[in-house]
Amino acid sequence: ALPFQRVAHKVTTMDVQPSLPNVNALIIAVTGQLLVDEETKPQQYSQMFQLVEDNGYFVYNDIFRLNYA
Repeated sequence: ALPFQRVAHKVTTMDVQPSLPNVNALIIAVTGQLLVDEETKPQQYSQMFQLVEDNGYFVYNDIFRLNYA
């Protein structure tokens, strides 16, 4: 189990572009803030993931990073 009960998130930026020439696929980059439990200072995060279509879209790759100051 994870050591927290609640996480609120706020997306700051989101960029999307096609990623593969012969397949319906998208690469998405997101930055934002996470607020865990009763903390008052949000943590910055970035995430990049690739969606590929195969009878619906699915996450093919996913990279998530907490950006500590």
